[in-house]
Parts: sequence; structure tokens; C-alpha cells
Amino acid sequence: MMNIARKTDLSQTPSKTLDTIIATYSNTPKKCLGFKTPTETFIPVRFECESTPGSSPG
Repeated sequence: MMNIARKTDLSQTPSKTLDTIIATYSNTPKKCLGFKTPTETFIPVRFECESTPGSSPG
């Protein structure tokens, strides 16, 4: 896995490098998620906001 120093200016980091880091993190099992990956845990979650068509406030 690639490591980027904490104070790295991410706006200067190539997007392909960031994509690789994100993919690696998202596909690494985590103990706090019951040894599931963040991708396995959060892909089924569907977020909706009040401005979503068909939703009602409150």
C-alpha cells in the first residue's frame, strides 16, 4: 500500500494515486466492521435527503 505523509498537499497528488489508495483502503477488511470491508459494509446503505423527489419533510 502507498503511504502519503500527513502534510502532503493532496491537490498536487495525481488522481490515479488517490484512486489506488482509496480502493486499497475500501477493500481492506476492518476489525471494527466485523472483518468486512468498508465497501461491503456501506454499499448497501442508501442516503436520501429532504430534497429527494417523493420525500416528505420531517
